[in-house]
Amino acid sequence: MESTQDYQTAISWAHEILGPVNTPRFYIPPKRLDKAVRDEQNFSFILKPDPSDGMKYGQAFGKAPIVINGWDKCALDASDAPIESIESSEFGGLVEKNRWDFYAADTKDFGTNFEELKDDAYISKFLEENTDGSSVMPGDTEILFWASVGRDALAAVVQWESGAYIIASVATKISERGKGLATQLIQQIMTELHHRGIDQVGLGVAHKNIAAKKVYERCGFKPLSTFINYFSESWLESHK
Repeated sequence: MESTQDYQTAISWAHEILGPVNTPRFYIPPKRLDKAVRDEQNFSFILKPDPSDGMKYGQAFGKAPIVINGWDKCALDASDAPIESIESSEFGGLVEKNRWDFYAADTKDFGTNFEELKDDAYISKFLEENTDGSSVMPGDTEILFWASVGRDALAAVVQWESGAYIIASVATKISERGKGLATQLIQQIMTELHHRGIDQVGLGVAHKNIAAKKVYERCGFKPLSTFINYFSESWLESHK
């Protein structure tokens, strides 16, 4: 097994083991890599503590994923086995919390018009009324813009510390669902990013959210990872 604290080496390992379009590229900030480890077929990494909450986060990939001591949270990629077949359990001393998928796509011009929404009060109220919880809220310093479709569907585009661009907090008004608004929204975001010279974008979605995943796949997104989130019991206890 090999280990490195060098960002470029870690990224080259991810490329070799997981392919040129891989999830670690989106998640590893060059200045916060603590350690990456690999063997012939498996790759794991852990980041230095997040300045906002002190979390030591990492991800593990492969058929025999390598455990790194010190994770507060680890996303285990279960792509090599049907995720439903993996029983709720522990991984590396961590306890399962939830399951989600990560997607990525090359941006393209869908010929759509871009609608930017700058009303933070409206966005906050909309998300509170039409979601069970959003990954990004107005005021987040990573937000590039909020896009909307007639104020009935909206989403943020953020630029992570890694440099990657991510679509987040996708939401459609409950009364307007099933009308194709989410598809319009994602297509206009991808068009706008394409016009801004941004070639690739990612997003995360709950594993059971089949309707949302169908929308993303229609817009050209492809699944990269099927994750199980594991947390340390001490972290969960301290953040109740």
